[in-house]
Amino acid sequence: MMTKINADNLKYLTLRQKKAAILMLEGKSYVEISKILGCSKQNVSQLLKSAGNQVEIKSSSKQMFIPSLKKQEKITIKKQEEVRRKQESARRKRESARKRQEETQLYRKERYLGKSLSVLTPAESRVFLLWLDGFTYREIGEKLQVSAGIGTLLNRARKKLDGTYEETRQQINLRRKENRKKCHEEDSEIQHKLKSREQRLSEMREYNKRYYQAYREEILSRRKSKKNVPKV
Repeated sequence: MMTKINADNLKYLTLRQKKAAILMLEGKSYVEISKILGCSKQNVSQLLKSAGNQVEIKSSSKQMFIPSLKKQEKITIKKQEEVRRKQESARRKRESARKRQEETQLYRKERYLGKSLSVLTPAESRVFLLWLDGFTYREIGEKLQVSAGIGTLLNRARKKLDGTYEETRQQINLRRKENRKKCHEEDSEIQHKLKSREQRLSEMREYNKRYYQAYREEILSRRKSKKNVPKV
């Protein structure tokens, strides 16, 4: 037991345990310690036993919260591996995005570079050339200092160069014509319904007028007949 208690771990003991441990470390017997502390040998034995248990508990708890060097090294290596994996994943994503952008830009140039831009308006031409160089809509807007209409100009320019712009315009005009026709038919139907409603109201008013006129004439006739009855 006394191998557990030394000068370094006396701080974990109570005052009475500390006195008994110091006397024991000085080489005194249980009888001498009991006389100095004014207690029995059994009490001295119990004090030293509880002191040893206290030192053991404190020492084990301290070791529990201090990780070993190997464990710290494992944690450090694991963190370094996670950081390296994240960096490698980010690098692969950047490389993949750069490759896709290069392929897209090459496809655009192969498709449109040989075509004449004379069919485009100046605004369409500026937007199209920047787009052909690989700029995004946002970057094009910043360069031209505009915040809207980039997509419309670019789609129009591409359709003109692809030869589908006139066809698209015809489709748009046809849809507009159909919409106008549909709106006209709906308006005609609404007008017809309004006329029908007005006609029904007019017929109802005429019916009410005839009904109440007949009822009024009947009431007047009854009053007149009552006046003509001779008194007995």
